Amino acid sequence: MLSQLLVNSTSPLILISGIGILLLVISNRITHVIDRIRELTLKTDKEDGTTTQILRAEIQIMMKRARTLRTSMVSLCASILSSTLLLVFSVLEAFNEGVYHFEGSALLVVSILGIAIAAACLLRDAIYSLHALQLDLQQINLEESS
Repeated sequence: MLSQLLVNSTSPLILISGIGILLLVISNRITHVIDRIRELTLKTDKEDGTTTQILRAEIQIMMKRARTLRTSMVSLCASILSSTLLLVFSVLEAFNEGVYHFEGSALLVVSILGIAIAAACLLRDAIYSLHALQLDLQQINLEESS
């Protein structure tokens, strides 16, 4: 029974650990986005004309990034919650010999979906980041030509 308990609880524990690392990465990314929004807001106050429009467009992109990263964090937190419940059901299943098989499978699917949503959000964040970089380069070209 102890060996079955260890076998059943290993996968959810590894899953929770991996998701935690991914949450740390996303947390760092969202902190960077927030800092960048503050920096751009200060720049907007000092500039006018075309530069201000570019800065405002970049702020809008950064806000989209922040919302996307928030969605990613929420889906990962749901994944951690379902993995934790999966761990509980795995322990119960070890004592009751397969009674919670369906519930455990459903929780595993929810956990994997949370990770998939987070990965899609990270890809979207990278695309937004490239758009913001494009605007940044456009602003640099404007400053060099004036």
